[in-house]
Amino acid sequence: PAAGASLMRKDVLSLDADAEIERIAQSLRAQVLGEFRRRGAVMGLSGGIDSSVVAAPCVRAFGKDKVLGLFMPERHSPDDALTLGRMLADSLGIEAITEDIAPALEGLEVREVAVLGGGDRGGHRATLPSAGSSAATSSRIQS
Repeated sequence: PAAGASLMRKDVLSLDADAEIERIAQSLRAQVLGEFRRRGAVMGLSGGIDSSVVAAPCVRAFGKDKVLGLFMPERHSPDDALTLGRMLADSLGIEAITEDIAPALEGLEVREVAVLGGGDRGGHRATLPSAGSSAATSSRIQS
């Protein structure tokens, strides 16, 4: 048979979900408890798919009392992010706290800086944090 024929079987996507969940939980335990020598997980919760897909296996691996959810709202967060994140934390039975990161982000005033002779000469541009002064201007980096 052709090399790709085995990928065209009906059962190519079938899996034992319970076995896979346990395999992931065992891997998390091995890494976090063994290699990192930590007792659980602290994770950012947004209420979105990504944090949900990570939070559930963490609760399975460490138990709900060893997973702490962290909400980090800021001005660009969707309006429903905190509500959805709290719903996720409640459904998993984990403690969750809120840390407003908006002031820290505002303090990082970002400036566009020409990199490698960029800007008006068609080079590359990058966004980098300023050196702290709000009067700082874009700098040209010479190669």
